[in-house]
Amino acid sequence: MIFLRPTSVTLLPYFISLISHYFIMF
Repeated sequence: MIFLRPTSVTLLPYFISLISHYFIMF
């Protein structure tokens, strides 16, 4: 759980970028 928190914070910008890219394609 302690390790999952920093990983989620690090992946958060990546997911936002992915979602944004999908919205642009759509």
